[in-house]
Amino acid sequence: MPPSCAWNRQKNQDGLFVYFNNVTGQVTWVQPDALAWKFIVHAEREQPMWLNFKRNHLQAEVPGELPDNLVDELMDEGATYWWNANTGEKAWATPKEVSWRKVVDDRGGVFWFNSATGVAEWDEPVDVAWKQEYSEKEKAM
Repeated sequence: MPPSCAWNRQKNQDGLFVYFNNVTGQVTWVQPDALAWKFIVHAEREQPMWLNFKRNHLQAEVPGELPDNLVDELMDEGATYWWNANTGEKAWATPKEVSWRKVVDDRGGVFWFNSATGVAEWDEPVDVAWKQEYSEKEKAM
């Protein structure tokens, strides 16, 4: 087995991942490129894809370097990739700005309310531009 295919991960007592290589014996806290895969459904594609976010590589086939148990875990996790059309920012974690909601009052007036901060604004906030580039597996299938 090539060393690149021998990586696995395990959570420690603090809930953090420790990565280890069964061939070389190497142990690290830094996620190896070989395990940097996300299972995604792209908004503009019909079939699920695999994205290696460290290598910026997208493919349809299950990555051969992933151990079977990790393939199952990642497929169960699903993933959401966010991007902001105004700023060009990208993120895997849900941006806090997604909390903005458009509200119409009794008179038909429109304002924006942020459920996380309690702030209300009449003008559309720049941060409303966050959109899901890839949707969660469960929502797409």
